[in-house]
Amino acid sequence: MEIRLAQREDSDSILKIIQQAQTYLREQNIPQWQNGYPNMDTVIQDIESNRNYVMWDESKIVGTCMLSFDRDPYYEVIEGKWLADEPYVVIHRIAIDTTVKGKGLAASFFKFAELQAKEKGVNYMRIDTHELNQSMRKCIEKNGFKECGIVYVMDHAPRIGYEREI
Repeated sequence: MEIRLAQREDSDSILKIIQQAQTYLREQNIPQWQNGYPNMDTVIQDIESNRNYVMWDESKIVGTCMLSFDRDPYYEVIEGKWLADEPYVVIHRIAIDTTVKGKGLAASFFKFAELQAKEKGVNYMRIDTHELNQSMRKCIEKNGFKECGIVYVMDHAPRIGYEREI
C-alpha cells in the first residue's frame, strides 16, 4: 500500500469511497455525512489545497483522508479539554473502500499523519467523529487517541473530539 497526495483525476474514486461510507453510516442509523457533505466540491477543494491523500493498492484507490496543519475553527471551543494547546495535525474525511474495510487500513493513515507531523515538528494529532459511529470510535481509540470532549462542527452538529500526543 502506498499513500500519496491525491490528484484531480482521483476525484471520482475518492467520491465513490466517500459515498460508500455515507451508505454504511445511513445503514447503521448514524446521522453523519447524511446532508450532502462531503461531496465532489469538498473533494476538489481538498485536492486543490494539497490536503487530500489517497491509499493505493497497486490497482486502485482504497482509502482517502484529509490532513491539515491549520487550526481547525471547529476545535477552538470544546466541552472538555484538549490534551495540549499546541500545533496539531487534524485528520478529517477518512474513508476506506468497503472491499477492504476491516483490515486496519485506517491505521496506516494515522501512521502517515504522524510521520507528516514529525517532519513539521508537530507533536499532536486530532480527529472527531459522531458519538454513534462506534466502528470509527473503536479505530480511533485503538490507535492511541484520547477522548477529550465534544466539539461542534458544521451546522452545530456535536462530535466527539479526540487527541493523541505523538
